[in-house]
Amino acid sequence: MGDVITLTQNESAYQVINIEGLNPPNAMINSSPVVGRDGSRFQSSKLEDRNLVITVKINGDVEKNRINLYRYFKSKRWHKIYYKNGSRDVYIEGYVESIENNLFTDNQTMQISIVCHDPYFKSMEEIVTDISQVLASFEFPFAISDPIPFSVLVKDRIINIVNDGEADTGLMIFVRATGTVPDLRIFNDLTGEFFGFDQEMIAGDQIVINTNRGEKSITLTRDGVDHNVISGVSRNSTWLTLAMGDNQFTYGTESGRGEEFLEINFRHRTIYEGV
Repeated sequence: MGDVITLTQNESAYQVINIEGLNPPNAMINSSPVVGRDGSRFQSSKLEDRNLVITVKINGDVEKNRINLYRYFKSKRWHKIYYKNGSRDVYIEGYVESIENNLFTDNQTMQISIVCHDPYFKSMEEIVTDISQVLASFEFPFAISDPIPFSVLVKDRIINIVNDGEADTGLMIFVRATGTVPDLRIFNDLTGEFFGFDQEMIAGDQIVINTNRGEKSITLTRDGVDHNVISGVSRNSTWLTLAMGDNQFTYGTESGRGEEFLEINFRHRTIYEGV
């Protein structure tokens, strides 16, 4: 993580007096006229970029503190903004569009404009859902003559993930092989969609599948070295996402061999239109 500056609860130096762009962003609605009929026909819709504008009053040693803000907020650079209130603890990423300050007034305020191309706020908490579960089997006191397992690895083979956010969201899927696995299929049990990988995995391999917007990738880590293996994605695969509400996933292999050597977990962040 890079340098971090706290703008709130630091009124000896800075006082945030306004933030624009915290509400749900505007939508772009595309439509086409219909001959002989009033109105138009809906074609598509999308959220526009979010524009965060932070207005900060500069206190204390004004010149020193203003220049300090220049160090943290650099034009055209990527920034990560954290925001927390009584209900939500989130962050959003964007690029600084402009920095404006009224240098020749007694009470200097700075406006920092940040354009967020992904308009959603993301939860700080990452939700991890494991499709395999380790169940404890160890109890005291005990006396045995034959060995017994301390724990049992249970393959549920189907798992439900609830998306409590305000839009569909992508996933990070972590797959670990404990033996030889000829291929991989992960299914959305409710939609019939699947994501397939047609390269063999061996014991110790880990695959990370990223289905988030603008970040789609699949990486194989073998012997500590990362490899881009997007060429191994099966034909007709879908980059699986989480719809709002309940989602059900299961997994397997095309041949049915090697399934017992797969350990899979899903990770996602809840996304929000506004705070």
